[in-house]
Amino acid sequence: MALIATNEGHAEPIEQGNYQAVCYSVINLGTQHWVYQGKPNKGRKILITWEIPELRIEWEKDGVKMNGPKVIGKEYTLSLSDKANLRKDLKSWRGKDFTAEELKGFDLFTVIGANCLLQIIHNDKGYAQISTVSGLVKGMARVKPENPVIKYDMTGDPTNIPAEIPTWIAEKIKKSDEYLMVSKNKQNPAFTQSAVDDAPPPSEDDAFGMNANDDIPF
Repeated sequence: MALIATNEGHAEPIEQGNYQAVCYSVINLGTQHWVYQGKPNKGRKILITWEIPELRIEWEKDGVKMNGPKVIGKEYTLSLSDKANLRKDLKSWRGKDFTAEELKGFDLFTVIGANCLLQIIHNDKGYAQISTVSGLVKGMARVKPENPVIKYDMTGDPTNIPAEIPTWIAEKIKKSDEYLMVSKNKQNPAFTQSAVDDAPPPSEDDAFGMNANDDIPF
């Protein structure tokens, strides 16, 4: 699933093709619930977002005209299992698979600032989505993010959502089990910090914010 965010309410989708991009945002969406083929599902989700510098948008803020790159994101289940889309895209991006040691925990914040090539296609509804993520061609100059970097991993109190996270993403976080549990406990007069500390722990397949490996080639 791909998610697009621009300053416009009805922006034209990004044209199909291959684009150089740079990651500027990794957000933990928490445990989400959805229905697939009529059956209820749940899982821990993240959103990774990239800028595409060659595609520009303009908007006005406080009377000042602004210009910035278009962005596109992709939602993943928080897992590095064999069939996980996150592992598939990271493997293609890195140009190699994970070692057994790396699979014990990979810090996803490592990818922020990393460049890649995104292949974007349109689905049957005309929406742009990310088909593949791969490394840059040798010799390509790297670019830096223009937007403020966003890192959100629900450490501590998940109800403290950073102000820089767009409203539509914040609303999704608020539907997570982790957010709802702490929010509900906060409404209880007997609320203590233990309500935060008792939030659901990561599953064995989770690899978010654990054991950062400085040798990852990003």
